[in-house]
Amino acid sequence: MRPVYSGAEVRAAEQPLLDAGLGPELMRRAAHGLAQHVAAVLQGPTTVAPQGGFAVSGGRRRASKVYGARVAAYVGPGNNGGDALFALAELRRRGVDCLAFTTHARWHDDAMLAFRAAGGRVVDARDRSAAAELLSSLDVLIDGVTGTGTRVGDEPRPIGLPAPPPGVHVVACDLPSGVDADTGRAEPGTLAADTTVCFGALKRGLAVGEGSRLGGETTVVDIGLGPHLPEPSAWLCNDPAPPGPPAWNAHKYSRGVVGLVAGSEQYPGAAVLAARAAVNAGIGMLVAVVPESAPTVRRMILSACPEAVVTAPGGAAIDRVSAWVLGPGIGDDDEQRLGVERALASGQPAVVDASALPYLGSAGRSPATVLTPHAGELASLLSASESAVGASDVLADPIHWARRAAETLGSVVALKGPATAVATPDGQVRLVTRGPSALATAGTGDVLAGVTGALLSGGGRGIGLPEAAELTVQAVNLHASAALRLPAHGFGASALAEAIGAERSVSSS
Repeated sequence: MRPVYSGAEVRAAEQPLLDAGLGPELMRRAAHGLAQHVAAVLQGPTTVAPQGGFAVSGGRRRASKVYGARVAAYVGPGNNGGDALFALAELRRRGVDCLAFTTHARWHDDAMLAFRAAGGRVVDARDRSAAAELLSSLDVLIDGVTGTGTRVGDEPRPIGLPAPPPGVHVVACDLPSGVDADTGRAEPGTLAADTTVCFGALKRGLAVGEGSRLGGETTVVDIGLGPHLPEPSAWLCNDPAPPGPPAWNAHKYSRGVVGLVAGSEQYPGAAVLAARAAVNAGIGMLVAVVPESAPTVRRMILSACPEAVVTAPGGAAIDRVSAWVLGPGIGDDDEQRLGVERALASGQPAVVDASALPYLGSAGRSPATVLTPHAGELASLLSASESAVGASDVLADPIHWARRAAETLGSVVALKGPATAVATPDGQVRLVTRGPSALATAGTGDVLAGVTGALLSGGGRGIGLPEAAELTVQAVNLHASAALRLPAHGFGASALAEAIGAERSVSSS
């Protein structure tokens, strides 16, 4: 797990050091880390090494060593620009040809003095023709314009930094200029980075929203903020840890029994997807509760999962259930809705998805209840207790709204999206960002519900909210791992359900 912080939290951690007069030292530490990273990029592997110490890739030169390389930076008027200038000065002393493209009529004075003293050249980036000509000769371009200073609102403010030609490695200082440090929202024209060097701490805006795409690979430079940073409330949890094999003395009930209330005559396939995913995730038994109003669901589940026990509401097998999966595809079926309400009232751990979300209630609900909405469903849930919240609001700040929903509803909330945010009522948020974009297809949420229910069922009837949150993060990672084993260009949810657990099968063979 990696902690992630808001821009405000990082600025608050810097303040005691600034008050102690250590501002220049902080900047020099950041600049040194940035210069070291750029040097590592220049020294990186090359594909071809013709005469002159450069490699050629796609018609562009690529430095195979630091001396003689050409590096430039977009330099803004604040501390971010100062970091870039001091880094350029250090690189210049190592024999790098360095340019500063100034984006404003002012800059950090001490950093500019150091840069000029090292022999760096200054070019006004507002002279587009001159800048464009020089961009084509670069090995690395540093983006040092705004950093954490961006706050993206409803009115777009285009950044307008000219992009370099392909083959020029772009390094962002702290964040790509134009990316909001808290939400990951980006202004139009934000320059995508190949790598981002974060000063002091990883910013939330690099884990969610457009920032997760625009920041490229991230690295954190320690500048001494550690003792002043708060306890993290958000974590990046891209740590796949598939469940191990069953205990030597396991039996079908100890491995977990999933009760499934899913599907309808209108949407029978959702039940099959959740069922297959739960079975493949390693449960001991699946109990599908199917009313007479849904004969197609019964038939399809037995065809896809002959090991399932299919029972009518009230059947004796229900007593063995250790966790429930509720909601995928139940639509407007009244009998299925009653099944959801009865399952929630049982007090057993439960995954509440899709059409079951409106029937949450509160009586008897287990503390180990996990809600798995997408942005639109979460907006509907919150709008019932707050002023109108739209899906666009949720997408614009997923960490905030997942946390708000968990606090309001008293449950674990796994907000599905490009970054899945797993929030708990105490304000903690865990982020999983490794799921590929190919997951954006119908039915993959039903698969996630089945996987999550399977892991909850293995945790036992007495698990609490903290354990449910950890198991949910594990389920999201297992879901992502299965997707990453499938073709990158796309796949259907049925293939995803079959891929669940395949990694363990391969590793144990």
